[in-house]
Amino acid sequence: MVEAGEDIRWLPRRLASSLFLPGNDMFVIDGAFVTFNLHDRDDGPAGQQWDDDPALVARSREAFEAAWAVAVPHKDYAPPA
Repeated sequence: MVEAGEDIRWLPRRLASSLFLPGNDMFVIDGAFVTFNLHDRDDGPAGQQWDDDPALVARSREAFEAAWAVAVPHKDYAPPA
């Protein structure tokens, strides 16, 4: 994906401590919807939860933007040894 021009970033846990993030992976779609990937107790896929509540979409977008601001660009990221 990086070779195709996508801006991928990594968020090490040490940089996430001051952030308020949703408990599930999420995607904000067109600024109008948010979808959360759900997992079962074995961390396997358990579906998706879609929501168009404007307040939830706004909070989700704010969380993403805060994480993106501190995340490390792929080219600069080195996993901990």
